[in-house]
Formats: sequence, structure tokens, C-alpha cells
Amino acid sequence: KKKNNNQLYQKKIKLKKMAAKDTIKVYCRVRPISKKKKRCEYNISSSLKSITLSKKDKRTRKSSKKSAIIDRKYKYEHIFDTKTNQATVFDICAKKSVQASFDGYNSTIFAYGQTGSGKTYTMTGGPMKISQRGIIPRSLSYVFQKIEEHEGPEEFSIAISYMEIYNNKGYDLLYKGRKKVKKLANLPKVRAFWDAKEKSMELSNLKQHVVRSEEQACQLLFHGDSNRVIVETDMNVQSSRSHCI
Repeated sequence: KKKNNNQLYQKKIKLKKMAAKDTIKVYCRVRPISKKKKRCEYNISSSLKSITLSKKDKRTRKSSKKSAIIDRKYKYEHIFDTKTNQATVFDICAKKSVQASFDGYNSTIFAYGQTGSGKTYTMTGGPMKISQRGIIPRSLSYVFQKIEEHEGPEEFSIAISYMEIYNNKGYDLLYKGRKKVKKLANLPKVRAFWDAKEKSMELSNLKQHVVRSEEQACQLLFHGDSNRVIVETDMNVQSSRSHCI
């Protein structure tokens, strides 16, 4: 019993250290760009923790033969260059956050960037090869792998919801009648409300789907992705025009 208590104490100390150390971390990923598009010169440090962007100063006088160059340096937890594969991005950027859920911590992985910068590719992945899988399908795979390896008495239940936010309105990407509705505005809207009993914010019109395997989870993910609003842009043939959670 003393041994079990000591192990529990050591685990609590470990979790407290993790909570103090792992707060908000920001990563940067540089995407490849076609030769036709205007490029910004950049240099990534050997430590992969800072990037310097160089561009011409628009305020340079016309009489000057040479344009002044402005350098701006930004620091990150880690920088992924154009050759970094999806597996490496997941291992460095997301794996620890998924693991934290098994230790009792909520984690959020949030992709931010301009239209066509590669957010969907990083989070969901490419459709052609399994090696192109993004953070979400790799996270699902890791969750079921950890459950399979678990030897304790605990039981696990996994439920998935997939919400799209378009024009500041929420919609269920897994709503069964979605294909039958011609206009997005006619779909049931997801609404947030305060649950006094649970003392938490809840969402209505957003169904939870219980899954028992990685395959079932990924099928829901890909089904939801097929329902997202997309359009062609200068940087991407199929650019998602919405946010999703």
C-alpha cells in the first residue's frame, strides 16, 4: 500500500511539473510555394527556434539605386521547414498534448494562418498517401494505440463531434441530413449555452458519435471533411473557407 501511495505521489509531482512547464507553445511551419508566387526571403536558425524574414522596404526613395532590406526575427518553440514530413510535425508538436489527456489534462492544438497557408493539410492531411496523414488522424491513431497498450482496470469511452464555423455560425459536419439541405443557412445551427447543473458551457445540435476503433473514428473525420465549405484560391486549389473543431 505504501508503495502504491508513493507511486501516486510521484505521479502527482510529475503532473504538476508538466503543468508548470507546458503552458502555451507556438510552432511555425513553412509551406512550399510555387515559383509563380512572390516569395519572401527567409532564414531559419540552426537551432530551428527562430526565423528571420527579409523584404524590401517600400519606403525606399525612388532616387536610390538599391532598395533597403528590412529584417524581422521571430522566435518559436520549434520551426518546421518545407521538407519536414507529417510524422515529424505530429511527434514534436502534438504527441505530448494527446498524451496529456491520459494524465488528466485538457489540451488544444490550434492551427492559425492566412488562407491557403496549409492549415488543413497540417491538421487533416493529404488524400493521396497514408504518410500524408495530418495531426488529427495521427492523434486518433495514437489514442487507440494507448488504449490497446493500457493494462490498468480503467475503461475508456471515445466519442467524436465535428463542428464547422462559417460566417460566425456553427454547423454539425456529421449531421445526417446535411446532403439533403441545399443551403447551408437552412441547417440546424450549433448553439452554446450554460448548463447550470454541470456548471459548464455546452453545445446544442452537435451530436456525439461513440467510436470503438481507429477506423470508425477516421471514417467520421473524412466524412466531415467532405462536408466542409471549400473554394479555389490563388494559393490553393481547394481551400477550406471555414474553421472546424
